[in-house]
Amino acid sequence: MSANEPAALPVKVSAAEAIYDTNSLTGIYATSVHVVLTQNEIFLDFGQLLPESAVRNDPKAHIKARIILSHQHARTLIDMLKGLLEKGAPKL
Repeated sequence: MSANEPAALPVKVSAAEAIYDTNSLTGIYATSVHVVLTQNEIFLDFGQLLPESAVRNDPKAHIKARIILSHQHARTLIDMLKGLLEKGAPKL
């Protein structure tokens, strides 16, 4: 970044301001996550490890979604999740 370029500011969008494409938006329940860290990004592969795979002694998760984040966005996500868990999650 040169001295003439403005610094990038974080953008926060609330759920009320987001636009949801309900035709393609689906939710899945993830029972596993595989994390890969590269120099510039973090990959989160969310999957489902089905109970019958444990019975077959073949514990392979079926990956259903991949989220790719910059390191800064991952830090922001971690901070948001920590705050939500501290406020509303039941204590274990």
